[in-house]
Parts: sequence; C-alpha cells; structure tokens
Amino acid sequence: MIIDAFRNGEEPELALLWACARALVDARGRTAWSPQLWLRVHPAFTDECAAVLAQVGGIEDGLILPQVRSAEDIQWVVNRTPAVEVLPVIENQDALSRVMSIAGHPAVCRLGFSAPGLVASATPADGLLPPEEALAWQRRIVVSASAAAGLPGPVNGVHGSETAALVADAFADDAEQAARSGYTGQCATNPAQLAYLQAQLRAEITKG
Repeated sequence: MIIDAFRNGEEPELALLWACARALVDARGRTAWSPQLWLRVHPAFTDECAAVLAQVGGIEDGLILPQVRSAEDIQWVVNRTPAVEVLPVIENQDALSRVMSIAGHPAVCRLGFSAPGLVASATPADGLLPPEEALAWQRRIVVSASAAAGLPGPVNGVHGSETAALVADAFADDAEQAARSGYTGQCATNPAQLAYLQAQLRAEITKG
C-alpha cells in the first residue's frame, strides 16, 4: 500500500498523512491482512519532503522517492531518516545516466520506473531510436542496473495517483512490456488496474 504525499505545487497535508498511515498500521495488528506501507514523498532537496520526513517519516516500511537525479538525492533523505529503505523512481535522463550509482546506494532496496516521466523529459534530439524502441532500452538499462546491484527486479508504473485515469489498454500494454523486460513488480493506482493484474497473475499460475 502506498500513501501518495507528492502533489506538484501543493503542500502535503501532514495531519491527513499521519492519520492514514496510523490507520493502516493499526489495521495490520487487527487482521490477517498485513500489507507493507510505503510513503511516496516529494523529491529530495525540497521543503515539502523535509516536512514530511520530519513529521511522518518512520511510520512506514519504506519511502518512494520520485524524480531522483543522483545518489545524492537518496543520501539527503537518509540523512533525515536513518535506516530507511528507499525505492527511487527512474523517470528522467539524469537518473538513467546515473542508475548504476543510484542502484548501488546501500539504502536502496529496489528501483522504480516511470515511462511517462522519461517521455516527458525527452527531446526530439535525444537519439535516433523511435520512442517505443528507446523506452525498451531504458527499461532494460534499469533491469541491468538492478541485477548488477543485487536488487530484485524493478517496479514498473510508479506514478502519482493522478494517473489513475489511464485507459485500461494502455495500462495493460505498459505492464506487459515491463514484465517481458524483466520487471517483477507493477504499481496500480486504481481498483480496475489491480483487478487486471490479479487476472494476469492467475493466468500465469494456470500456465505454469
């Protein structure tokens, strides 16, 4: 379960974040259902991220750090919340070019990937490959960096919850391409996406 604290240009509602996190933690103690709790914070080096880490950090199992550009972003977070596990999201060209050092940071437990972020940061002069082929290479680079660092396969589709309106076909295609590339996790931002993933998992189990 991910609590999304990152809204572009908006201050985090710390009281609401704390209440949601506390409710989920309490629920884990009362039921057999005990999901991990992750907190998606604002990017490193922002006042919003510092405020969340100071007042809410520590109640979660780990932090999802968007718009990472280098391992220094992760260290900035770790300096404020020692011993935290961090899932940095590779979603810009800076992060992609430094993905080996990002994956090798001792606080990183796994890498995340956001195709829309990379597409948005690209320019027509980025290379000779068509966008679809470039995305396939970008996915593989993140998979290779994960393997080299001894991390589990990356998590695809780590976007903000504002992307929940993505059409089902686009979500399914993106998830399938990521799975073929070596990704072993997929983020879902609404129940329809989750239902699709559950159906796919059942199909894989049946085939196996």
